[in-house]
Amino acid sequence: MFPPDLTRAQLLSIFEEMPDEDFARYRYVQEMGATYLAVAHFEDMLINAMNVCDRVKVRHALGDDADRWETFKGKHTALQSSTLGSLIGILERHAIAPDNVRYLRWVKGKRDHFIHRWFHEGGWPGDMDASACHAMTRQLLAIQLRLSFVCGRPD
Repeated sequence: MFPPDLTRAQLLSIFEEMPDEDFARYRYVQEMGATYLAVAHFEDMLINAMNVCDRVKVRHALGDDADRWETFKGKHTALQSSTLGSLIGILERHAIAPDNVRYLRWVKGKRDHFIHRWFHEGGWPGDMDASACHAMTRQLLAIQLRLSFVCGRPD
């Protein structure tokens, strides 16, 4: 673990002294974090898109007489509390193009594998050599790339 006041020069010095295998592990863990952020960005983008879509209604969360802002806030909260699978199911019931729903389900499968099953196959950084870390890093980059096609790269 790095100290909170680590300078750039200190980090570069650590990297220069780090064996290739440890650097590969570091990169792997760094890409795990980046993949997690890409997944979160994807889910947030989907919720925001659904929130502004008038075809997606959240009837059970608010009464018909709520003002527009409360409706917006209530809809956003209801969507945020839903699982990704539920969100895609909502879209499917609201006349979203079947190809788009299939694509979202495919992306969800990639996301689910990363979130729920990534380590089932033994992808623990400390247990892997540099070559295995490089292979797993490439898989993480592929997940990030797939998600970037859906929602673009976050700034």
